[in-house]
Parts: sequence; structure tokens; C-alpha cells
Amino acid sequence: MKTILAVVASADGRITGPRGEQPHVWASAEDQKYFRSLIRKLGVVIIGRNTYLAHRRQLKLVSKIRRLVMTSQPWKLKKDEVKGQLEFTSLSPVRLIAALEKAGYRQAVLAGGPRLNAAFLKAKLVSEIHVTVEPKAFGAGLPILDGTFKQIQLRFIGFKKLNKSGTLLLRYKVSN
Repeated sequence: MKTILAVVASADGRITGPRGEQPHVWASAEDQKYFRSLIRKLGVVIIGRNTYLAHRRQLKLVSKIRRLVMTSQPWKLKKDEVKGQLEFTSLSPVRLIAALEKAGYRQAVLAGGPRLNAAFLKAKLVSEIHVTVEPKAFGAGLPILDGTFKQIQLRFIGFKKLNKSGTLLLRYKVSN
């Protein structure tokens, strides 16, 4: 299964601002447009509980997009669940991808925080990494990855300048 880790970061590699500001506050409109189009194209997005809680007010459920929230306590969020659109699971990354493949899915977007992103990389479940680099430096905030995986090799696929401000979309293939 093709899994694309999609993330927006500051030029110093932060996915939140120094006071926890989420990307929907500081990311460019062009990045947000790209991210929405990627989700529409792939049809499945996997996030963690913290990412869900940080973005739940901005989340617009759409019948053609399946959002899976990974959490160790899915029962605590079941009241928010909408089958086929927003689901909560305690499956491991390996078992979640296997379940998606069994259900006929061929690709998914991974849009988690540092721990979830690293867990998928550690399990060798990430095919590509798409990083939008915003021309900002925060000096603090959450990193893209938490560093609990061994070094991985990436192969550059391409880049695109998204706006006049210098927002860049970098795409890499993961060499497992």
C-alpha cells in the first residue's frame, strides 16, 4: 500500500509554532489547498489523537474521505465517530495498513504528529514524504519526527514553488 507522509513545517523543521500554534493558523493557503487535494485524491487520511483534537473544529467531514484517528483509547472519542468518514482505532500501524489493504484501499495520507510519523517510518510503512516548507523559523515547537526510528534513505522526486513568498513543496521517495 502506498502511504504518503504529508507535513507542513517551518524552515527549521517545526510542525507547530513555539506556543503550539497549529498549521491551520500559520500555513499558507497554497499548502492547505495542496493538502486538501492530496486527501481527496487518495481518499484516506490517518492522524493521531493529538492531531485530531487540535484540528477537530476545522475538520469538515466528507463522504468520500475516510479519516482514521489512531489512539490507545478509541472509546473516549466514539461519540464523534461517523462510520466511513471519521473512525477511531487502537490498531498498530502495521495492522491498520493491513486492514485498509484488506478493505481494498491502495493508498493513504499520513498526517500525524512526531510520534505517529516516526512509528510509521519505523515500521517501514511510508512510501513517500511530502514536506511543505513555509518561509518561517519558529525556534521551538514540535518537530516533524520524534527520532525513534533508524536512519532512512530518501530519494528526491521533485519540488514545486507554491507561492511568491517562497513556500516550497518537496517530495521524496522512501528507500526501505
